[in-house]
Amino acid sequence: MFKTIACAVTMTLLVATAASCSEEDPPPSVRAQRCEQLSRAACAVFVRCHVLVSGRVFSNEICEQALPKVAGDCTTKPENAAVGTATDAEIGACVSAYQGFPCNELCGRLAVDPPACQQFDTAPSQNVVQCAP
Repeated sequence: MFKTIACAVTMTLLVATAASCSEEDPPPSVRAQRCEQLSRAACAVFVRCHVLVSGRVFSNEICEQALPKVAGDCTTKPENAAVGTATDAEIGACVSAYQGFPCNELCGRLAVDPPACQQFDTAPSQNVVQCAP
């Protein structure tokens, strides 16, 4: 998720997106709900660690703007397919791992998810995460 968030935020800062919210929208799938849960947990780490994306410190506002794209990508991309077949316990373990993820294991390093979450995003990371002091 770390890699997906960094890319989505960059795109969100460049292009404004609009989401449709009407009573006719179907309820989200289990995979979509889980993707949103995991994306929110990963976003919280970026906020807590003051991650820099496109020169801006990651904030709750940026997270909320990026969340539809991040969760949407997670819902449709093959590298996130395991989210749909995971158990509730595996999703819970990943959320807990994000909550306890130390900033010193994120800042100045390649964006690598906690071990409990790595099965949910198999795309290789090539971006070093920079953080504000």
